Parts: sequence; structure tokens; C-alpha cells
Amino acid sequence: MIVAIIAGTVGAAVGASGAVLWQRGTTRRMTALRTGTAGQSISPSQMPAATGPSRIEPRSDDPTRGPAVAKVTLIEFADFQCPFSAQLRPTLMRLQRDFGKDLRIVWKHSPLAFHSRAMPAAIVAESAREQGKFWEMHDKLFTDSPSLSDEELSSAAEDLGLDMTRFVDSIRTQRDRSRVEEDARLATLVGATGTPTIFVNCRRVTGAQPYEQMRTIVEQELMKAEKLAESGIPLDERFYDRICSENL
Repeated sequence: MIVAIIAGTVGAAVGASGAVLWQRGTTRRMTALRTGTAGQSISPSQMPAATGPSRIEPRSDDPTRGPAVAKVTLIEFADFQCPFSAQLRPTLMRLQRDFGKDLRIVWKHSPLAFHSRAMPAAIVAESAREQGKFWEMHDKLFTDSPSLSDEELSSAAEDLGLDMTRFVDSIRTQRDRSRVEEDARLATLVGATGTPTIFVNCRRVTGAQPYEQMRTIVEQELMKAEKLAESGIPLDERFYDRICSENL
């Protein structure tokens, strides 16, 4: 029953609306695909570690690991079907452990057009977010759902103990699809056209960079943040904007 709903609703939505979602910037994306620079999964060897910064304002209810206010904010644009997004996951988890309360990690959806299962997975993850289990679903999709098939998505929801009545209603009505599409449009706007693309205090880092390189970038941003704090800037909801201004 649930598998049929996912197949008939999420799958159909991708087929019917995916082209519309990715129509903007099609020429640029196709050119980038030919040159190997965007609109694709990105390995560390394909792109430089850091390029131009962009200001990104997270939503108050975006999936977040770490404190609501931190000295360093890392925003990740990623795709559940992207192997390099999956490769980055343990690096981000290690960073979270090492930097603790100083690091906030925010997830943004960037389902690539040629990954047919990325949008269904993103919508299922958003349905889990409604029930306070986004990160549990996030981890399960990356580790236990290799094909992101309808059966795997349905099983993941059941395994996490989601209220299946609410879950099915969310999938059927597609009420979370607009959030995914909004993230995808933002990704295009800030040039995050490949996955994963990360912004550390608005400083862009492209591709699944190794832990040591990511740690160095976070340490650099933490030093900047601590200097701001020492100058009297309070660590409050406006701190992120101030530290981003240092990088723009």
C-alpha cells in the first residue's frame, strides 16, 4: 500500500515536474556538464576545494545538527543519490564531534536532475522531518538504502517508527515538495550546481574534500569568529551574518 503511494505519487511527481524544476539555467547546466564543472556529483579531484563565497540564510526549521547559534555554520547542498554526498557524510560527522558547540551543520536539498531517485528520497526525508526524524532518515537513506527504491523508502519510514498515517498523507499530498524545490532553486542561485557543495560561514567548498582539508577550513573560520567575539560582537542570532560579511 505505502510502496504504491510512493511509486504513484512521488515517482509521478518527478516525471511530471522534474523538468520544470530544472528548466531554469538549463543551457548553463548543459554547458557545465560538457566541461565537467557543474550539475553533477563532484569528486575532490574534479573541482578546487574553495571558490567564491555566497550569502545563504538558513530557514529557522531547516534540518540542523549542533546549536542554533554557533561560531561556525556549515551549510551543505547535497543529493541522497550522489555517491560523493555519501562520501562526505562521515567527514561531517567527525567535524561535528570534534568542534561540538562551535559548529552548526545545516542540510539543503539539491537533487540533481539526472538522479531519478534523488527527488523521491528528498521528499521522504522531508516527510520524516515533519515528525522530528529528518537526521535519522538522512542517515538511513545514505547507509541502508542503496537503490533508494520505493520499497526501501517505505521500509525506512516503517523502521524509524514514523506515524505512517501522517507519512502517507505527506507523500500523497506532496506538501513538502515545495521545500525541496525552494532549496534546489537556491542552489542554482548561489552556483551550487554540483553535489556536494558546502558553505562554511558563506565560504564555498566544492566536492567531497578529505577530513584534514575540511578541518583546516573550519579552524580558519573559528579563528575569525573568535576574533569577532573578542572584539565585543555577541554570539547571538545575528552573529552568522556578521561572520559571513567577513568572507563576502
